[in-house]
Amino acid sequence: MDKNLVNLTPQAFADLPQGAEIPSDGVFAALHFPHKKLEQGSNGYKIYKDAKEFVMAEGQSAAEALEKSGVANPYKIVRASRESNSIIAGGLLTDG
Repeated sequence: MDKNLVNLTPQAFADLPQGAEIPSDGVFAALHFPHKKLEQGSNGYKIYKDAKEFVMAEGQSAAEALEKSGVANPYKIVRASRESNSIIAGGLLTDG
């Protein structure tokens, strides 16, 4: 086995053609996962009025969502998709 292929740099690894055989060094086997892209869904935001109470609003930015929400003094604004319990539906993944 060509030792130069075992220690691929991240860029050299990224430049390998899809489906290329990636060598193993005998200790760690290289794994190839197909590249998937996440289609952008709606831009939902939680606009918190205080530490617990919030309203949902959509917008291209947090500022737009804040304006649409009508909340005058927000406690915080959180992108809804950034929740720790978010689940990505398989239909949102596309080959890419």
